[in-house]
Amino acid sequence: MKRRLSFFPCIVLLLVAIPGVARADFGPKPSVDIKFSGLAGEIYYVCLLAEDRDLLSPFEAPSLKQALAHDWDSDVPEEVLQKFLDYQDKDGLVPIYDIEDCSKTHYFSPSRFMHSAFKVLIYFPETDHFVVSDRIYTKYAFNSYYRIDAKLCGLSSETSGELNLGMLSGFGFYRQIGSFLFRLTVTLAIELAIAWNFRLREKRVIRLILLVNFITQTLLTLTLSVIDVLSSAFGAIACYIVLETLVFLIEGFIYAIRIKKISETCIPTGTLWLYAWVANTVSFFAGAFLIFVSFIGTMLWGGALTSF
Repeated sequence: MKRRLSFFPCIVLLLVAIPGVARADFGPKPSVDIKFSGLAGEIYYVCLLAEDRDLLSPFEAPSLKQALAHDWDSDVPEEVLQKFLDYQDKDGLVPIYDIEDCSKTHYFSPSRFMHSAFKVLIYFPETDHFVVSDRIYTKYAFNSYYRIDAKLCGLSSETSGELNLGMLSGFGFYRQIGSFLFRLTVTLAIELAIAWNFRLREKRVIRLILLVNFITQTLLTLTLSVIDVLSSAFGAIACYIVLETLVFLIEGFIYAIRIKKISETCIPTGTLWLYAWVANTVSFFAGAFLIFVSFIGTMLWGGALTSF
């Protein structure tokens, strides 16, 4: 009876996490996200300029002209839409449909953007000035993040014409570290809670579990991050199961050998493999649930989650 009750927390964690996995499998959408600073109090709209073409991929945003021809809805005032529609770029690029009022969020994130080359176009309605990047940028990854410091590059409502926006990568290195530390803490808490239920409570055993998980989770995170940059978030998720399986095999092998040597209690090899499987399964579902929550948060609040 005690053994059955001891696994109850594991079952609860699985049931809580499963909905996150079932709903986290969304198709990948390449993106270009731009964070602005130094434009507090300014009213401005932002869009991207890209090559005008008739054949579009499923996740590719149409040109503004194409979208308006198909009566697509927009929250942007009609007079502002018309300004963008009339804009003539010297390189022949055209405004893409996703136009955003960035006056409050200071964050631009078009819903879909698969074009590899683009310019940034900014419109200040109070002065009726357009500012366009003086060069064509190329995306550096499937999901490319940039930041523009208005004070540094001289961008304001009084500026007009071409301007070197000084776009820098806004990958958010510290945010990624913070996210990793949070996930690592959750993983270690789950692993130790399950270890306690498996009566793996000796200090030497706990230290081994902490060390092994620190190493495997660090390698897992680095691998997924590289995959995310080089391919897509979908690619990282697709590899998640394979990598977690590999982690389970590595941890199970280490536990089956080392714990039997350092523990004063006689623990069957099968029990140690079962512990590795249960711990990694619960951690997997918890990680997938966190990915799902992060995805939904980004969908609902956009730049609010990536502005720090």
